[in-house]
Amino acid sequence: MALALIYGAPLGVGGLGMQAATALRSLTLLGEVSAIGPGPQAWPFADQPSNVQWVTTTPLDDRARLLKGRARYRSDREFGQRASEHVRALSPTCCYGFTQISLESAAYCRDNGVPFILDNPNGHIRNLRSVCQREFWRWCSTPFAGSPTEAMVRRVEEEYSLATRIRVSSNFSKDTMVQAGVPAEKIEVLPQFLNLGRFRRSSEQPFPTPTGPLRVCFVGSLDLRKGFLYLLRAIRKIGSHNVTLRLVGNTGDPWCKRLLAREAKGLDVKIMPGDPVPSCHWAEVCVTPSLEDGFGFVVAEAMASSVPVIVSDQCGAAEWVQHGTTGWVVPSRSEPPVDWHVQVRQEDLLAQYLQLALDNRPRLAEMGQAALQAVSHRANEQNASLLANWFYLSTMMAPAPSGSPS
Repeated sequence: MALALIYGAPLGVGGLGMQAATALRSLTLLGEVSAIGPGPQAWPFADQPSNVQWVTTTPLDDRARLLKGRARYRSDREFGQRASEHVRALSPTCCYGFTQISLESAAYCRDNGVPFILDNPNGHIRNLRSVCQREFWRWCSTPFAGSPTEAMVRRVEEEYSLATRIRVSSNFSKDTMVQAGVPAEKIEVLPQFLNLGRFRRSSEQPFPTPTGPLRVCFVGSLDLRKGFLYLLRAIRKIGSHNVTLRLVGNTGDPWCKRLLAREAKGLDVKIMPGDPVPSCHWAEVCVTPSLEDGFGFVVAEAMASSVPVIVSDQCGAAEWVQHGTTGWVVPSRSEPPVDWHVQVRQEDLLAQYLQLALDNRPRLAEMGQAALQAVSHRANEQNASLLANWFYLSTMMAPAPSGSPS
């Protein structure tokens, strides 16, 4: 069995890098994998895979991620073309690739009878664009100029069409895709996993003492669809003296950088890009107010750190949260209609749940322990065998991996 994996983000870095790493970790259970992408970076698991052939292609232009959507589209398309050249040279018996960078390889696989599994880290691309357009108009009062562009939407929709099967990480993702017309039988929801030991607190790291302002962390890119601006406004509503916030991430574009500077003024906010573990261990609650997120590794990471979470219902990992026991699930902004009455609803609801966390502060450590127990059952590495077994059954090209479910 000759496997090829196409990925575009550094392994283990950010949500997309984690999703690429978990896919590779799973596929290595089936045999040798040719991993086409930026090359080995920050491997997030304890064991290093020995059966990976690293096929390094020119990485995506990081500057393009900070520029307008057309630049990002060109960068992804060029990466996809280079990746497909490697696929042709490898002549794999099956292929696994990520959206936005896999169209050319998926076309090659279709033309040559090679099964192609597409991994979609988000909801349907058209839903993602709709959220970005809405939020950009809301905050910037100008048409959306970022990614995904309409050309990228068409590109990804063609990837959906060419794929043999599509893997998503949450029912939220699947629902948005089915609502947009992708056949439900083509989509499989397979749970994510992570290195739980990396996030688990040691005995020398007790849960914070509930004194002073409530310690809140947000982990993720600081772009509009992640909802961080609503979190800042929610903190202002309940009183800036009541909350201290750590933002673990970078602004995704110049517009968000300006908005962050404006909305954070007068609040107790520290921006701490890099490893999320120290901030998760510092926090009493982690807030993920995403307006569109196919999974959201930070939810699982915070739970593994024994931290309760406040998470939007538009984040796929919300289905891992037991409301009132391991955290709280907050309804996202309503649409349509979009008007000023509705547009403040998200920050009002976030403010209510932040106040609820303050009111229940003596219980937060207990909720964090319940979160750890819950995520330990849902996010362990047995899920690697689930993905490997499904991939095998979907391609019918090799024996099932040892120890995988029958």
